Amino acid sequence: MPFTRVRSVEAGVRLKEGKTFQGSAVGFGSWLGNDRVFDAASRQHVEAPPSVRAGAQVVMSARSGPFGAHLSGTYTHARFTGSDARFAEGDPVPYAPAFVLRDDVFASGVVGRLSGKEVTVRVGAGVEGMAGRSLPGGRDGKDAISLDAVAAVGWRGMELAMNGTNLLGLQYYDAQYVYASSFVKDSAPPQPSPHVLVAAPTAWMLTLQIHLRGKERAPEQAY
Repeated sequence: MPFTRVRSVEAGVRLKEGKTFQGSAVGFGSWLGNDRVFDAASRQHVEAPPSVRAGAQVVMSARSGPFGAHLSGTYTHARFTGSDARFAEGDPVPYAPAFVLRDDVFASGVVGRLSGKEVTVRVGAGVEGMAGRSLPGGRDGKDAISLDAVAAVGWRGMELAMNGTNLLGLQYYDAQYVYASSFVKDSAPPQPSPHVLVAAPTAWMLTLQIHLRGKERAPEQAY
């Protein structure tokens, strides 16, 4: 017996101009016969009423010489279309963000030669954001945004890279859940409240990659 029945539709357009630009815009919708929602108290996904998700996504990529950029954005309207003991028709689906955005810019190329081998450099930065996330009980989740970057130099089969994460130093939440908790023994259980996992602080990582290439083995002759 299937977990749920899904009806979905998707339509869009795509544009491509050689290797310099390509983009697409897509509209989508899906209807679930019954949904499942993560329950932090039981640490499992529990059954929820039917739901609908409708929205659009835009993706664009551009490249000119050593420079490039990639942008993607998604909007999703997620609502329950039925009711049960926990959710009412029209309530937002918990933990489903309305907006998700990702933007990357980069540059790469050969900057010189050393001992007859090319020296390559690549740099890039990416920003990612999420907004409009609902929590159980009608609460609004906190929006999140993060900025990462990388700079690397390569020569022969080696690449030395410096990666930075959460460069804005924002104390955004990696995860947000709603459940009841108490550290007082034999006390009455409190009302459910938001609990969060704070994202990692600004971090820098230096990595060295070495690519080893084995000798090609000549094919054996068949007799």
